[in-house]
Amino acid sequence: MKVKAFHGMSSCYLIQGKKNVLIDAGADVHDKVDVIILTHSHFDHIAYLHHILQRNKTCKVYISEKEAYDLEHLSEKTMYRWSPIQLKPLKADKKLNDNDLIKFTDFALRVIASPGHTDGSISLYNEKTGELFSGDTVFNFNGVFGRTDLPSSSDEDMVKSINKLKALKIKKLYPGHDY
Repeated sequence: MKVKAFHGMSSCYLIQGKKNVLIDAGADVHDKVDVIILTHSHFDHIAYLHHILQRNKTCKVYISEKEAYDLEHLSEKTMYRWSPIQLKPLKADKKLNDNDLIKFTDFALRVIASPGHTDGSISLYNEKTGELFSGDTVFNFNGVFGRTDLPSSSDEDMVKSINKLKALKIKKLYPGHDY
């Protein structure tokens, strides 16, 4: 997979192929985007969603079933009041569940429910290449993981999710914040 990184309020990754797939929307990405997959609904991962959608009129938005309500209603879980950018509610085009396989022409991503940072957080795993997009579950820095003191977070769920991800054969990690 060819992956291009963007850094803003969160790290975002554009997987370039026949369809360009953006993981999270925390940076104002000006490249062509066909699909946006959100790892969770916190403001720093959805901040530029509407900007990107305005430039890409046919772009679809995917998010986990558990996070879809929060995106659509900007619930307290999104922490929208902390956002320096005014957020707008949005209805997802596709709701994802654990173990779904999202197939594109030249790659596929397995949805891995990884609650802990939020109750509906997901990670995305390319089983062929060993690449993992972990959102705010785990980061590239000395075992650091996402906060668990926020609305719908859970220490217990985070431990389970980290153990679940540790069982994967990960060759490259793309975290939601690249410290």
